[in-house]
Amino acid sequence: YYKSVENHNMCALAELRKAQIYNTLGDYENAFTSTLERIRFRDLYYTEGLATKSTFFEAEFKTQDLELKALAQKKEIDQISSEKLRIENEQLSRTIWIVVLATLLVVGLLSIFFVQRIHKRRAEVIAQDMKIGIQKELITETIRLQDQMQLRIGRDIHDGICQTITGIKLNQMQMIREVDKNANAFSEKIQTNINLLEGLYSEARSVSHQLAPAGIVHNTLKNLLSDISHQMLSGFDYVMYNDELSDNVFEKSPEKKMHVVRIFQELTTNIVKHAKASKVVVQIYERKRHLILYLEDNGIGFIPDQTIQSIGLQSMFYRTDVLNGSISFDSDNGSICWLKIPLD
Repeated sequence: YYKSVENHNMCALAELRKAQIYNTLGDYENAFTSTLERIRFRDLYYTEGLATKSTFFEAEFKTQDLELKALAQKKEIDQISSEKLRIENEQLSRTIWIVVLATLLVVGLLSIFFVQRIHKRRAEVIAQDMKIGIQKELITETIRLQDQMQLRIGRDIHDGICQTITGIKLNQMQMIREVDKNANAFSEKIQTNINLLEGLYSEARSVSHQLAPAGIVHNTLKNLLSDISHQMLSGFDYVMYNDELSDNVFEKSPEKKMHVVRIFQELTTNIVKHAKASKVVVQIYERKRHLILYLEDNGIGFIPDQTIQSIGLQSMFYRTDVLNGSISFDSDNGSICWLKIPLD
């Protein structure tokens, strides 16, 4: 069995046992043969052991060599990976810095652009405000001079022409009393002249009051607007509601009072000249610290945007702007005007 499995060590032990048995039995020849077999198996065992050890050590050496090579390769791979990772990190850091710098540059450029745009827009707004302010001052000064001129002309008409007409009328009446009673034809001519003078006086007085409303400083706005309504709208079926308007509106600001009077004069003048109306409604009242003027007629109406070139309408819009108010029109059926002016 041991020979079949090539267990040389056990074969040597078996031959040793056989040699001892043959020696005991006195079979010295077989004992010698078994001894020689034992020696051969022992040598084979030792030879096989040396070969096994040699193979083991050779395999161990090769294994260690392979391990060393594997470690060297691993170290080399680790170095390559580390170097590659370092390069990638450097590239990533460089890319990040490039992106950050590019972003900062873009943000900086956009900031400069928007700041310049804001400054430009602010400068444009300031320039526009200055332009509007200058225009408003010019308009205000123009209207003020216009009002002063109208007041002066109105006073001149009243103090000059009207007084002259009054003097001529008195002279004519005196002549009627002095002429002979039989001079009826002469008296009739003088009376005709007196009638003409009375008509001329009434017209001059009316123009004078329109140019320089009587008592603009010492009269209330309520009375002034009522007088204008009576003068301008007496030929219409008109009604005026002003019970909710107090007597102290703009009493401390004659200029504002004059602006409102001029606007109302222009509105009523447009009705007389262009509206072809038969009925007019005027409402003047106070609401939430505002003066409200409502004017309505049943005429043909008009569109302010298409008639804005009118000097009177332009003056009306300018005066409203000077008063920081608003004015609006509706012309569907007749004409409706809303004027809203702050009282403060």
